[in-house]
Amino acid sequence: MDKSKRNSVFSCKVVLLIVVALTGVYFSANHQTDGKHEEMVQQMSDRTDDQSELLLSIANSISRNTPIDEVSDIVKDCSVTNRNRFEGLLDSLDDNLSREELLELDTLFIGCGSYFADQRSLSIYVFDRELALYEVYVGLLSEMTGESNTGQYALSDWTALLAAEKTQAEHFSTLVDLQEDIIDRLLEGKASDSEEIVTILQEVSQVKESMLVGNIQASDIRARLTSS
Repeated sequence: MDKSKRNSVFSCKVVLLIVVALTGVYFSANHQTDGKHEEMVQQMSDRTDDQSELLLSIANSISRNTPIDEVSDIVKDCSVTNRNRFEGLLDSLDDNLSREELLELDTLFIGCGSYFADQRSLSIYVFDRELALYEVYVGLLSEMTGESNTGQYALSDWTALLAAEKTQAEHFSTLVDLQEDIIDRLLEGKASDSEEIVTILQEVSQVKESMLVGNIQASDIRARLTSS
């Protein structure tokens, strides 16, 4: 089993253990005195609020495309020198780069090309994991109080934001693939205005337009969550 799968299994086990533990707390609370029960409800409410703040912090980091600590320990960017050179060459693709420059760009792509897409994808995984835990907290709190708390804790908005960010992450990955396709076609000797490359560039424009719409939608949801 590779490292990513081990991490995934480990994270799932952690969430499962927390769920089991909290379920035990819930059943224990049902057999306590009223005063003790109220205390445990308050503790669960505080834990749910803390989880909500964590989710908002993760969501804001994703929107700024900045890594959260857990992700930055796993996904590493290329050196600053290589990053600057990579971005410079990438921005100059329309300027008829020499073959040597294209080969350099192709080499730099290995270490620099997918960094932001990988960072975002892993951040979405963390967001998804923490939202699952948040849903457990809200569910247990509802059971403990005998009232539905899904509206109060904005579960529908959190779920919608996760879906929107997953779509954005897919767009990021698609752009990386399209950039690589352009470099490959140029290395094959295709002109920058060839039909193949023009078609790829049209796809790039369509993806960027979709990302713009997605950014607006995600921003609106985050604004509601921030004000709630």
